[in-house]
Amino acid sequence: YSFCTLLVGMEWMESDRKTTSRGYGGFILGCVVSGFAALLLYVRLVSEMRKMSIINDALMARLAEADMEIPANPAVPQAAEGAETYIFLGLITSLLFLSLRFLHREYKLLVRTRGKIFAASKKEAEREGQQYHHDRATNRRLIKHFIMYRLDYWFSASVYSKPLTLLFLTLALIISGGVLFYLVKQDTVGSAMWNAWAFVADSGAHADEIETGARVVGLMLTIGGMLVFALVIGLISDAISDKFDSLKRGKAKVIETDHTLILGWSDKTLPLIREIANANESLVKEGKLCVIAVLAEVEKETMEQEIRDSNIDLRGSMVVCRRGNPTVLHDLQHVSARTARSVIVLSPIGMSADEADARSLRVVLCLVGLQYRQGHITVEIADVDNRDLVHIIGGDRVETVVAHDFIGRLIVQSSRQPGLAPILERVLGFEGNEFYMEEWPTLIGKTFAEALFCFEHAIPLGVKYGDDGATFLNPPDNFVIKEGMEMIVLAEDDDSYTVAKGPFVKYPPTKHKKVISPVKSVMKKERVLFIGWRRDLCDMLQELDDAVGKGSVLTIFSTVPIQAREEKLGANGRTGHLTLRNLTLDHVAGNPVSRREVEALPIEKYDSIFILADEEFESDMEAADGRSLTSLLLIHDVRNQRLNKGRYTSFAEHLGNSVNSVTGSPSKKSGKKSSALNNFAVVSEVMDPRTRSLISLAKVSDYVMSNEMVSAALAMVAECRDVNAILKELLSSDGNEIYVRPLEDYVSPGRELSFWDVMSIVRTHGSILIGYRAGDEPILNPENKQELRKWMKGEKLVLLAED
Repeated sequence: YSFCTLLVGMEWMESDRKTTSRGYGGFILGCVVSGFAALLLYVRLVSEMRKMSIINDALMARLAEADMEIPANPAVPQAAEGAETYIFLGLITSLLFLSLRFLHREYKLLVRTRGKIFAASKKEAEREGQQYHHDRATNRRLIKHFIMYRLDYWFSASVYSKPLTLLFLTLALIISGGVLFYLVKQDTVGSAMWNAWAFVADSGAHADEIETGARVVGLMLTIGGMLVFALVIGLISDAISDKFDSLKRGKAKVIETDHTLILGWSDKTLPLIREIANANESLVKEGKLCVIAVLAEVEKETMEQEIRDSNIDLRGSMVVCRRGNPTVLHDLQHVSARTARSVIVLSPIGMSADEADARSLRVVLCLVGLQYRQGHITVEIADVDNRDLVHIIGGDRVETVVAHDFIGRLIVQSSRQPGLAPILERVLGFEGNEFYMEEWPTLIGKTFAEALFCFEHAIPLGVKYGDDGATFLNPPDNFVIKEGMEMIVLAEDDDSYTVAKGPFVKYPPTKHKKVISPVKSVMKKERVLFIGWRRDLCDMLQELDDAVGKGSVLTIFSTVPIQAREEKLGANGRTGHLTLRNLTLDHVAGNPVSRREVEALPIEKYDSIFILADEEFESDMEAADGRSLTSLLLIHDVRNQRLNKGRYTSFAEHLGNSVNSVTGSPSKKSGKKSSALNNFAVVSEVMDPRTRSLISLAKVSDYVMSNEMVSAALAMVAECRDVNAILKELLSSDGNEIYVRPLEDYVSPGRELSFWDVMSIVRTHGSILIGYRAGDEPILNPENKQELRKWMKGEKLVLLAED
């Protein structure tokens, strides 16, 4: 047994120099051989003791028959004591061999290290022309540092260093105590070892000892046992604490399928989680478990705390956060990226546009390398010029949303049509009405004009057809719906609408004829003011150039030096600012939050003003919105004073005169002067939802919730990738767009008509009526479309039209 144990020790120690598989194989082989040898020894011991017992029983019977005195029989306990002694000796020998083997290996390493250190020191001394010598103190110091270095390495590199150290200390304490008990009490080896263990495990076991030597040994073992069990408690406490900390930090792998995976953490993450939770609500009602997993280089506790502080209504969805790098395959596997239903890659903050897109590109490359085919990847792009590169890497599995380009188009469109921003805010996202696509066999063979009036709780907008998922919004009346085509509708939910057997109204209308021909919008010369600077300003200039008349002037008021603006506008080879047809640029340098510098501008002469979230503060929502709100109030105050011919009127007074604080309706005292004050368009880019309430309360500006709208678009594209084509067309200057038109362009005010009646009148002009605005809040896809209502002057119609 001792020999086999030595083999185990040799193979175990040699495994450090061999490959891991050979080392473990030798260790297992040695354990098997040692166990087999111990089993043979035990069987032999039991057999011999049984034979001895039979002989003793026969001898006792003979002695009893002869009425002879029965002597004490020490044969059996002696045999047991001999076996215990041999096992103990084998264990001691094995431990000694392991210790010597370990010390020998460390000694050889020390010799090599010391030789290299001394050689280097000697070489350095010779180089400096000095005589080198070392003494015993140097050796002792080197050995001490070496031992501390090796212990530090072992404790930091080995997971089992603490329990193994505790095990060896306990065994050493028991063996040394057992040897001392064996020498002091002249007891058997087994009894001495058991007594040593009892004293180590029980602090009161030594109280029954009478002999002085045994008491001293027992006291020493008791003190050692107290230290050992203190270490055990500390080790167990640390292990439990580490396990809980590991679980708290999110070390456990996410075991999910068909979940939504968000990669990255930015100011768009929380709105994105809310929108996805809204989209999952119908699935939760069906009893399905909907999980939203977030992987970002942020502490798990920080992400969870921000989610709790935001008071998001998850509507039954579960959010799981994990800390990791989305560009590392192992971290992506940790959140089960391969089995996710859809993946959303957010653009990182605190980087330039090209750096952020490069990182997003790496994430897409990792997902492609992970062979992600479960769904599609939605990527937020910072610069439109990098979009094609992402599609080259991701292929047809990638959908891109260019955040800045998206918001820039929204801002320009909102300035052209006051009141459009809140309408677009309701169309984007899953709160209220959204886009759905489904094939209806009952509509096959019908024209689009017939299908347009067949949905009581939805409004058809177009069709989706072809293998590539092409969309055709607002097709002509004679467009025939064929097999395989899906109707694109605006509805509250995917299960809230169905197709009727026939149209609800006769089209074309015969009873309600067109009263007034729609007035075609004529682009006129304007004066426009941009406050702030965005990195996609050149793209906004091109968009605005197509919407204004020739001879228009655009003033750019920003802290960016005028000399640096040409370079910024022409970044990445852009030339749009050089080919403007209708706009003339006028650069003014200044601070938009300084009243003196704002007063230097002819504020009262501008037809529309854009307040942009300055790129210098776009990573800090509060700072960006604070500057935007300050500029907004300054502009209204300066304009108010100039239109009142120098008479000072506080902003609060102006607000009270123009808007009733209780009802929100125009005040009767406002008159023409109030109308003049507000007869210009101001569009503010808002990043923080808390700022929206302030601007809404003041009623002084349209606003575009940039972060929330981008998050809503990302969520919609993540849920249905075909929506991306619809959004691109709605927000571009080409194709169909959402327009806000006066009621008087189509229907005489005061008439009682149903929504279907007005919709049929609007359709005769090639547009689709999707809602109306009777007050401050727009109504899209009204519930009871057959109900008659009186259409009043001043109301607006919300249309989908090509022009």
